[in-house]
Amino acid sequence: TLQSIAGCDSIVTLDLTINGSNSGDTTTLVACDSAVWNTITYDSSGVYVDTLQSVAGCDSIIVLDLTINNSYSGDTTTLVACDSAVWNTVTYDTSGLYVDTLQTITGCDSIVTLDLTINSSYLEDTTSLIACDSAEWNGVMYTISGVYRDTLQSIAGCDSIVTLDLTINGSNSGDTTTLVACDSAVWNSITYDSSGVYVDTLQSVAGCDSIIVLDLTINSSYSGDTTTLVACDSAVWNSVRYDTSGVYVDTLQTITGCDSIVTLDLTINRSYLEDTTSLIACDSAEWNGLMYTTSGVYRDTLQSIGGCDSIVTLDLTINGSNSGDTTTLVACDSAVWNTITYDSSGVYVDTLQSVAGCDSIVILDLTINSSYSGDTIRLVACDSAV
Repeated sequence: TLQSIAGCDSIVTLDLTINGSNSGDTTTLVACDSAVWNTITYDSSGVYVDTLQSVAGCDSIIVLDLTINNSYSGDTTTLVACDSAVWNTVTYDTSGLYVDTLQTITGCDSIVTLDLTINSSYLEDTTSLIACDSAEWNGVMYTISGVYRDTLQSIAGCDSIVTLDLTINGSNSGDTTTLVACDSAVWNSITYDSSGVYVDTLQSVAGCDSIIVLDLTINSSYSGDTTTLVACDSAVWNSVRYDTSGVYVDTLQTITGCDSIVTLDLTINRSYLEDTTSLIACDSAEWNGLMYTTSGVYRDTLQSIGGCDSIVTLDLTINGSNSGDTTTLVACDSAVWNTITYDSSGVYVDTLQSVAGCDSIVILDLTINSSYSGDTIRLVACDSAV
């Protein structure tokens, strides 16, 4: 309270706002090869400091604690295999150079290369042999008619399967041969694919007829249709659990003892756990179609393009807007409030921004009293006057 030139009280008011400088929290960042922070690219680990300007015009010092992990280009693996090879859960049946990108323990790319040579196994033709009493094949002596297989090794180190269709004729009139086979059978160089009783007349080593009989039963093998299956994470087929996409073949046995080949074309789609989204909002926030008004950690389960679960998380902070208290002010002639001069009584409202970035509503209840210049009084008195 000051005194005007006329001797009256003169009330002056200071509305003061102090804005402090801010030293921000340290941002910790782990990246592969390089990272961009405040428009600058960094490729070396270290602690970096930058000074920005706050909304109030004061310094805001921010710090980056950066760790750079390098990607890795691994050595080439040279592999020679028969028919096919499995590398990093993928089956390859063709020679070539294959590249795969894995993830290192620090989360960066690790590029590995496979130099693959595929050598094919060889299935030779069947050798049909008719002999008297016994026959020697690949160092083994056989005395009974039948179909025999032996596995040799090719020059490339792969399997070479050879087959002997052997018929043993006795010196005398042979007995009836009973044969049960799948799909077809070769007997005396003739292929049969129907069940029945077959008779053939041969000549013995002595030049005599040798009458032989074949009682043949043909059972058909079965090649089943391919089952196409799309699953999340894993699938069970024929009591085996698979967690990798691929084409799988299984050989079962029919009731007649022949092969039943079934195939599974499997696609495995992975479930996905996404990173947490951090959100700061005023009063309320909308996320995935829902309105939230309370701070907290919220989770939602969506469906990925592959039909599997995709779990997303929201770390939400709600800052409330503030309706400030009313300021009551009585002034002579005029008053300044929030840099604005008012010369009329009334209730005035202004919207500021809180330190959390939300609205802060303040109110001024103002009464303006006008100064008064009165008339001149002339007084003549003796000795004194009141």
